[in-house]
Order: sequence, then structure tokens, then C-alpha cells
Amino acid sequence: HMADADFSLGDFELRYRMHHRAGRAISAVLEADVDDVVRNDAAYRLARIHFQKNQLAAAIEALDRIDGEIPESLRDDVDFLRANVYLGEGRPGDAIALLETLQKSAEFGAFASYNLGIAYLQSGQRQAALNQLNIAGQVSSDDPGELAIRDKSNLVAGTIHLEAEEFALAIPYLNRVRLDGPYSNQALLSAGWANMS
Repeated sequence: HMADADFSLGDFELRYRMHHRAGRAISAVLEADVDDVVRNDAAYRLARIHFQKNQLAAAIEALDRIDGEIPESLRDDVDFLRANVYLGEGRPGDAIALLETLQKSAEFGAFASYNLGIAYLQSGQRQAALNQLNIAGQVSSDDPGELAIRDKSNLVAGTIHLEAEEFALAIPYLNRVRLDGPYSNQALLSAGWANMS
């Protein structure tokens, strides 16, 4: 059970923010003779460490080691991480297909919806980005993280219109941002500028 012990050690160290040591322990699992499920889980965790440290090329390399059986509970996590790495590397075209599928994910749906809007924006598809941000800006949820991403979607869409001097189009998006959320100050300021203009 040495591989399981290494894997558990890596997971433990990762939870305590000991990324370097966790990476070594998880790499040991990748090199060991373990089944696909354990190896793929280790590759995902290693990719996540690299992503958190902004080592995008190493994150892709770890994700590319995933092969064979992937536990169902991990599939959306792997795709969401891969899409985020692609966005970080400036490869929005590669991220779009993954994010389109992930919008149906129970865990990542709202975040994928927002990130898809950003991917469209990065790839120069302004109208598709605005359409997608409008969808993400109307997600129904009571989860604090999803509410924050909904507010951010509306703020970004409003800002896109504001920067293009489309003031009347910016106002409805900015008015959707909650007054008690993390983006309220910025949205109120932008809404004030839009109304004044």
C-alpha cells in the first residue's frame, strides 16, 4: 500500500499548503505501478498544484498524463482545470468547447458559464461574450460563490458596454449587481458614470 500512503501524504501536505512537498509525494504515485484511477487522480492533483503556482505548462503536462479510467466524480474537475489552464495560457479557443459542456455541471455550471463569456471575449467574439455573460448574470442560486460570479458577470458585461460608450446598454447589467456583494462598489460607481453620461 505504499502508493496509497504516498498519495495520502501528498493530499495531506497539499491541504496544509506545502505545495513543493505535496508535488514530490504525488509525483511518486505517478511513477509507481498503480491503477488508472489512482494515477489519474494524482495527475489531476499535481496539475492543480502547478496551476495554483501559475506554472501553466507544467499543469498541462500533468493533465496530459491522465489516461484510461477517470472517476466520474473527477471528470468535471479535470475539464474545468484544463479549461482554466487554457485561458491562463491565452488559448481561449481550446477552452470554449470544454466550457460549453461544463455549463451543465452541477458543481461548475455558473463558473463555466462566466469563464465561457471570458473565453469568447479573449477570442474577439464580443457579441457572443455579451450573450454568454448575460446568461451567467442571471444564474439562479443561493450559493455565495455562484452569486458572486453572477455579480461579476453583470459587472464585466456592463463594463464592456461602458467602455464602448454604450451607456444605456450598460445600465441594466450594472443594476443587476447585488448591493451587498463583493462587486457592489465598482458596479455602483460604473452605474453612476453610465447614468451621468
